[in-house]
Amino acid sequence: MPTDEYDRIIIFKEPASNKALNGHVIRTGKVTVEGSCRVECYLEPNCVSVNVGPYDEGNYICELNSATDESATLSNLSNRKSYTYHGIEVRMFNCCNNSFKLTFFKASTLKKANYT
Repeated sequence: MPTDEYDRIIIFKEPASNKALNGHVIRTGKVTVEGSCRVECYLEPNCVSVNVGPYDEGNYICELNSATDESATLSNLSNRKSYTYHGIEVRMFNCCNNSFKLTFFKASTLKKANYT
């Protein structure tokens, strides 16, 4: 029986130092290593980019975003000292199809969460 269940595969783009995406943060937390912020993004279905803040008292600030900057010049990012912006590409893999067919989705086309 066919199903429409997909596994999300994310690929992080080149980081942008001293930059952050503002106005799209869906969750903020602290992580002990910078890579843990990327893992948190993977685990949050509505996350399509992250801002990693400065290391302070043994932790980094981790901001998960519901939007991404898709411009080649990163023009939608603001200067933010000691932050690093990480955009991602999102791909969906049909887990129930025996082939390895990947379908590419632009991050901006993902459904955003409704938080109340």
